[in-house]
Amino acid sequence: AGWLIPPPLAINRTEMEGKVVIITGANSGCGLEAARLLCSWNATVILACRDMHRATKAAANITASLPEHCTGKVLVRKLDLASLASVKEFAARFRETGLGLHVLMCNAGYRSDALKVTTDGVEMHYQVNHLGHFLLTVLLIPSLEVGSKTGGGARVVHVSSSAAGFGVVDRATYSDEIKNADGKLFDTRMAANVEGVYGDTKLMQVVFSRELDRRLLARGVRSFAVHPGFVDTTFGRLDRRWMQTVMVIARPFIARDPAQGCLTQVFAAVDAQLE
Repeated sequence: AGWLIPPPLAINRTEMEGKVVIITGANSGCGLEAARLLCSWNATVILACRDMHRATKAAANITASLPEHCTGKVLVRKLDLASLASVKEFAARFRETGLGLHVLMCNAGYRSDALKVTTDGVEMHYQVNHLGHFLLTVLLIPSLEVGSKTGGGARVVHVSSSAAGFGVVDRATYSDEIKNADGKLFDTRMAANVEGVYGDTKLMQVVFSRELDRRLLARGVRSFAVHPGFVDTTFGRLDRRWMQTVMVIARPFIARDPAQGCLTQVFAAVDAQLE
C-alpha cells in the first residue's frame, strides 16, 4: 500500500461464549463495529449509550448481521457520561445483576472547539473523555474481578488517541475548583496546539490506564490504552478549527473504515498475546 493508504489489518477470532462486554458509545463508528465483531464471536455485548433510539437501531443492525447459529447477544442500556448520576445508576444496575464483566471498553468520546459545561459543572471533554469513564471503571471493578475469576481474566480498554502526545494536564485548569470550566483557561488550552483540550483528556486516559493496570494486575484485570488510527467516522465534526476540518474532509479518501478501525481495540480486549 502507498504511504497515504493504511494497510489492511487482521485479527484472530477469539471464542467469547459466556463472556460479557460493555462498550460505551457503541451506536456508531468503531464502537458499533467492535460490538458487532465481539457479538459474532458469541459474546453478550451491552451497548452503553446516551441516545437510546440510535442504540436500539444499532442493536437491531448488529443482530441482523450475525452469522447463523451465533449465540451472541446484544443488549442496550442507558449511559450518559455527561451525567455522573447516570454513570452511577448504570454501574449500580449492572452490579445488581451479579454478572461478571470480562471486557469494559471505554470507547465513547467528545471533541468540539467550543466550551460546554455539563450539569455537574465540568467541562464536556474533561467529563466525557476522562472523568465519566474513570468513575464508571472504578464502580465496575468488583464486576471485573468476578469476570476475571470466572473467565480467566478481564480487561479494560481505553480508546485514546495519538492526540495524547500533545496533552498537558495543567493543575490549575483541571483543578477540583475549575474543572476546565473557566472560559479563559479553556481558550488557552485550545490555542496551545492542534489537539487542545481533547489531547489533554486523551493523555489522562493513558495515564489512568497505566496506573489501573499496575493496581489490578494481581487481581487478574488488565488495562490497555490504544490509538485506533485514522478512521473514517463522523467523530470530531464539532471541532471546526482548520486542522480538524482538513482531517474530516480527508477521511473518506485515506482513512480506514470503522470495521478495520475497531480491530486495535478488539485486539486489546481479547488477544492472548497481551497476557
